[in-house]
Amino acid sequence: QAISRAVMKKGDKETYMIVDFGEKRTGIFVISAGIVMFASTLDFGGLMLSNMVMKSFNIAFPEAEKMKQQYGLQRNLENKEIFSVLLNGVSILRDEISKHFIYWHTHKDENGNGNSIIKKIILCGGDSNLIGLSDYLSVSMKSKVEIANVWSNILNTQKDIPDINFSQSLSYATALGLALGDFEHD
Repeated sequence: QAISRAVMKKGDKETYMIVDFGEKRTGIFVISAGIVMFASTLDFGGLMLSNMVMKSFNIAFPEAEKMKQQYGLQRNLENKEIFSVLLNGVSILRDEISKHFIYWHTHKDENGNGNSIIKKIILCGGDSNLIGLSDYLSVSMKSKVEIANVWSNILNTQKDIPDINFSQSLSYATALGLALGDFEHD
């Protein structure tokens, strides 16, 4: 609920899937009319991708992390090997997201009613800014995928620039959403 407060515009009643792709875990949530309707956690995060790079290239962890961040899912001659390694890992994530996405759209309640359609998938979490991740998920899931704006209910980034860069801010969606919860009750 805290993450949805940070990444969805206040008063938005549409249905979204939020994917919080963190270092060690990934949270998958379906939010409809501002309420968490479904939540799941996977023991898969950016650390696993870095470890895959480390083992595949037989390099130290800091170098693997640097390569992951530098190249991501860009496909070109210079980095085709790292692309393949990261794609293998990210496809695990995509399969899990897809499983929940399909379940949401095919599951009926006790009255036989279906769920509302997920309008888009919103990515947050420290590893969600992996280069090419949102494009890969969008194409492979045939759904709109976007990186969250954790400042959407806090400040206008067209006028005020936070002291933290955008990529880093994605790691703070939960904390910002919890802080916003304090203001909703006052």
